[in-house]
Amino acid sequence: MTEEVPASVLDSAVVHHSSSSTPTGGGPSSNIGADFTVSNIDGLIEPLHVNSIELMSAPVDYYTLISALLAISPSIIYTCFKMSFAALPYFLLLLLSLPAAIRLQGMNSWIRWLVGFIVVAFMSGIKTAMLMTVFQNESILIKGLFYAHTALWECSNCSLIFGGRAALEKFNIDSYLKGIVAALCPSQVRFVSPNYDASNSTLHCHDSNTLWNKWKQNSMHLSFYAAAFMVIRFGLKDIVPDEIPARYAILEAEGIVIYVATFVNIWNVPVHLYQLMMLVCNHCRSDSTSLSVTSTTVSQVQVQVIYPYGAIYFSKSSREFWSRWSRPASSMIRYMFYYPVGGSARAWLSIPIMFLLNASSHYTVSESIMGDRSENGWNAVFGMLGIAVTFEVLGNKFVTWRSVDEEGARIENEPKWWKWIKFIVAATSLRFAAYWLVHGCFDSTLADLL
Repeated sequence: MTEEVPASVLDSAVVHHSSSSTPTGGGPSSNIGADFTVSNIDGLIEPLHVNSIELMSAPVDYYTLISALLAISPSIIYTCFKMSFAALPYFLLLLLSLPAAIRLQGMNSWIRWLVGFIVVAFMSGIKTAMLMTVFQNESILIKGLFYAHTALWECSNCSLIFGGRAALEKFNIDSYLKGIVAALCPSQVRFVSPNYDASNSTLHCHDSNTLWNKWKQNSMHLSFYAAAFMVIRFGLKDIVPDEIPARYAILEAEGIVIYVATFVNIWNVPVHLYQLMMLVCNHCRSDSTSLSVTSTTVSQVQVQVIYPYGAIYFSKSSREFWSRWSRPASSMIRYMFYYPVGGSARAWLSIPIMFLLNASSHYTVSESIMGDRSENGWNAVFGMLGIAVTFEVLGNKFVTWRSVDEEGARIENEPKWWKWIKFIVAATSLRFAAYWLVHGCFDSTLADLL
C-alpha cells in the first residue's frame, strides 16, 4: 500500500495546530515535526509517495561528492567571479555550516542559536556588501536573482544549525560527508535508501525509477511554468491595455500573483539540475554494482532534493501557501523564532513575532537591491500574511478535530465552511501582500513588470 512520508520525517511545512508543546528551553525536539503538516514537499505539485524507500543510515561515497560539485559548479564559478576574494570566506561559511550543525547537534539550543545567528549574519553581511559595491551597476533583476539564489542556499544550510539533532535526523544527515553533499545543494536535501530484498531483485530499480519519474514530472511542471511566464510576460501586455489593471486594483493584484507564481520557479532550476546530476550518479553506480549484489549488500544512499518553491497559486490556505513558498527560508525562520517563542502553544505570540522579524530582515534586502529600505511596505506585506496565518492556526484549535482511521493513522477533520473561510482569508491576504509588495516595497506596477 502506498504510504506518504510522515511529517516527523520532513521539514518543509508551515504552522499547524498540535497538542504537543515546546520542550523546555524552547528548542525543537525529535517530535517537533508534529507541530507542522507536510504538503507538496518533494515536487512542484504533489508530494512523493514512497513504497519501499525509507530513511536509514547508509553511506555516501566521494563519487556522489564529485557529482554534487559538478552540479553546483556554475553557481560557484559565477559567485567567485563576481565576489572575487570575498567569495572565499563566504563559501567557507556556507560549506562548513553543515559540519558545524553535525558537531553542535547535541548542544544546548541557545548555543546552536547563537552560532547559527553569527554564521547567518556574516554571510548576509558579505553578500549585502557585494550587492552594494560589485553589483552596483547591475540591473535590479540580476541583483534579485543572485540574492534570492544565495539566500535559499544559506537558509537550507543554516536551518540545520538551529534545528540540531531533530532537523538532521529528518533529512538523515548522519555523517560529515553527507553534510558536505547537502551543503553543496542550494536547497534542502534528504538521503534515502531503498530496502533491498534478495527475493525481490527489482525493488532497487523500482525505487530509482520513482525518483526518475518524479524528476520527469517536475520537468514537465517547470516547462509549463516557463511557458506560462512567457505568455504572461510577452502576451498579456498586448491583450490587456495598461489602463485596465491600473484602474482596477483587484485585477492588478491577481495579475501580480500569477506573475510571481510563475516567476519564482526560476529558483527551482538549479535545484532541478542538481537532482538530475544525483540521479545520473546513482544510475551509473547502480549499473557498475548490479552484477555483484548479494543478500548482504546494503544499497547506496540516494539524494532526494526538496524543491524550494511549489505551486503557490493553487494554495487553498495560508498554511498550504507557506508549505510551498521558499521552503528553506521558512524552515530557518521557524527554528530561529517560532519554536523558541513557544510554537503552536503560543501561536498568538510566536507567529506575529516570527513575521515581524521576517519583515525586518527584508529591510537590508530592499536597500541593497532597490536603494530604499521600504520599512512600511515590508511591515504591511508580512503583517497581513502574519494575521492570516495566526487566524488560521488559532481557528484550527476550535473548529478542527482528530480521529483515527482503520489503520490507526490520525486524520484531521474540519467542516467545509471552515475550509472556505481559510481559502478566502488566504487568497485575500496573498493578493493584498502581492499588490503592496510591488507598489509599496518596489515602487512599481504590474505594467512595469511586464
